[in-house]
Amino acid sequence: MGQSQFNLFNKTTWRSGLITLLPLALVGCISYQSTKGPADGVRIVPGEPLEAAEVTPLDEIFAPEQRFSEVFVFPNERHVLVVLREQALAGNPDAQSELADKYLYGADVEQDLSQALYWYELSAANDSVYSQYMASLMQQKGYGTAPNPQAASAWYELAIQTPDNGEALGQVAENLFRSNSPLNNAEESRYWLERAANAGDVRSQVILADMLLQGWGGPVDSVAAIRWYGKAAEDDVPYAQYSVGYLLMTDELIGINPTEARMWFLRAANNGLDAARYNLGDLYYHGNGVEVDHITAYAWWMASDAADNNPVVQQRLKAMAESFTLQELQVAEQLALSYRLGEGK
Repeated sequence: MGQSQFNLFNKTTWRSGLITLLPLALVGCISYQSTKGPADGVRIVPGEPLEAAEVTPLDEIFAPEQRFSEVFVFPNERHVLVVLREQALAGNPDAQSELADKYLYGADVEQDLSQALYWYELSAANDSVYSQYMASLMQQKGYGTAPNPQAASAWYELAIQTPDNGEALGQVAENLFRSNSPLNNAEESRYWLERAANAGDVRSQVILADMLLQGWGGPVDSVAAIRWYGKAAEDDVPYAQYSVGYLLMTDELIGINPTEARMWFLRAANNGLDAARYNLGDLYYHGNGVEVDHITAYAWWMASDAADNNPVVQQRLKAMAESFTLQELQVAEQLALSYRLGEGK
């Protein structure tokens, strides 16, 4: 398939308008770009201590099938259909698998599972591991053809001759999770994501953690979720860093540890995640895991979008500024500037 970019790897500021993000689960095909921003999956009442946070059921925010496209935004790199078809006919395996995806979902073409299988098999014959797995699944389940266990086994055996390709396995998992996919099966999707995560695919590690945390495709397991978030967090993924911090603030099974949570929020904040900046301000304002420090709280909130769109924070910022000496206010403003530049300590 065409190359895609997981925008949370970039150390850029998170889209404004969010206060906090809960590790959210998957959905959506990697081929399509949403015009919406990431969801606000956690309701932290402005002005209340962080430990009072409550998780809002995700079905009140976004339908599950939006998760891939909402949390993991992919550029639209699809070629014009006629060009794509020309490349597929010329034997380009990426174009062939991309065209197969279009037929699978009915994107820019009428949905046609037999055509999807046809192009997956052509791509698979050209050594696309992703397409080999997809051809195997479709033959096994009888989509686009009568069920053919022998063909399914042949494609699968060919695919596993290549060491697990995390990206390819993750793409298969997405096709199994999307509600509009003929292959929809969350339990199977979780299995494929675990394979992809174990193969080192960072994006799949994050999405698997989301599924484990929400109980999609299997039981809830926050301990396993934080382990996978942690692996991605060590690879400097801000969303995963934030998620680790959030669980350390809220999950008693894991163990509440505000001090360690602060460290992960700090890493996410320095990577541009606005929600982490807000939470750091909250920690310092209330003295949760740190000493109460209104200068630092002021600086983190001033560095976040909360200074512009959170009335309670705005009131507190005004009250703190009025209580500061001129020197303290200058220090706080200078800290806020450094925090916006990703230089928090």
